[in-house]
Amino acid sequence: MGTSSSNPGPGGDSPLVPPWADLDGQGPGPEPEPQRFKQFRIKLGQFARSRADADLKSALGHYSRKSLGGSATAVRRLAPVARAGSQLLGFLTNVATGGDGAEWLGFNISELVGKDVDDVIDVIVNALCPPGGVPDDEAIRQGMDQALSNCMEIQENFDPTALTQEMIANLLMEYLSEEVFLRIVNDSGDALNKPEDAVQEVQAEKDLKGFINSVVDVVAGSRLQDDLFQVGTDDWERILQEIIQEVFAEFEGYD
Repeated sequence: MGTSSSNPGPGGDSPLVPPWADLDGQGPGPEPEPQRFKQFRIKLGQFARSRADADLKSALGHYSRKSLGGSATAVRRLAPVARAGSQLLGFLTNVATGGDGAEWLGFNISELVGKDVDDVIDVIVNALCPPGGVPDDEAIRQGMDQALSNCMEIQENFDPTALTQEMIANLLMEYLSEEVFLRIVNDSGDALNKPEDAVQEVQAEKDLKGFINSVVDVVAGSRLQDDLFQVGTDDWERILQEIIQEVFAEFEGYD
């Protein structure tokens, strides 16, 4: 936490969908509203001081409706998140069911069995999202790392056969929660720096992350009832897109 301390945030005239996120080739989206981040940042700053749910919901409502141009545009803005997440989930379901993971890693997963989990996570993240790519990649790498660490925290040495459907479902929710959280913080400018001390700032970020977790869990839960080991990479991308759009539609409805 404390991720917002030196972040200026994007300008209001930046495209709703930047070129590196335009994976469907539909362009930058509608013309952004003037000062589209202003009310979102004001309300988020109020929440950072008050920690009131009403202020947080107001901030998220402004963020989805105005800053991102609505949930249909938001899902396009987060297209790289869905694409990278589908690769991660496709890889994990492959190796959990006896696959060799070579399509994703470039080598057989057996080379990683028994190695320290933290080292294996680094290998997986670097294979699926190499450093030094487009501007979103660092947040995607962070989200993958956090989700994998939480998913495999009970393992000391890597064993892909120990991956369960429950672990994969939890990983999906943690990954999306982290990515939505990081996108909001990145776009917030200095709004979360409004409390009088760093402890309050960190707690405000924790409360924000907890609220996002709760929304993602509710939205994702209804889509994760089937046999997850039978879901393919393309289907994972569609599922992630649907969850992202519904999460921002929920935010969009906040007054």
